[in-house]
Amino acid sequence: MNEDKSKIDLHKKIWNIFKQFEKDGDGIIRTEDLEALMKTLNIEFAPHKLTRAVKILDPESVGTIEIANFMDYMARCYDDQTERETLKEALKVFENDDAKGCISTNELVKQLLALDDSLSEEEAVELLEEVGISGGYANIDEVLDKVIKELSFS
Repeated sequence: MNEDKSKIDLHKKIWNIFKQFEKDGDGIIRTEDLEALMKTLNIEFAPHKLTRAVKILDPESVGTIEIANFMDYMARCYDDQTERETLKEALKVFENDDAKGCISTNELVKQLLALDDSLSEEEAVELLEEVGISGGYANIDEVLDKVIKELSFS
């Protein structure tokens, strides 16, 4: 129930901020206003991520973003953030007692093998190396960032 209220409150906040940027009351903003709108929401985008967001929100490249598209996009972002937090909590179960916020790469390999029994240990190590994870320990936030970056489209 509390989560539903939070989503409704977030939806209202996003809606109201979007309305501040639209000029004619028609539910449309210019793509060049997206960065300022996101900053108002305390969301900072790297330039390439902002470009990607514009392509998603303005697929026909007409220079405008409709409120319905924007609200759908923000709902997906919210769900992705919730999923990230869930994954982070799941990884914390394997957090190293001596290195808070870190997980051993051996543990990551073990978990990959448990998730996919067709994977060999060498393949699991290669998968981690492909996303830049190697050595004894990896920071949980960095692991999530690297994995999410690999899974997201650019």
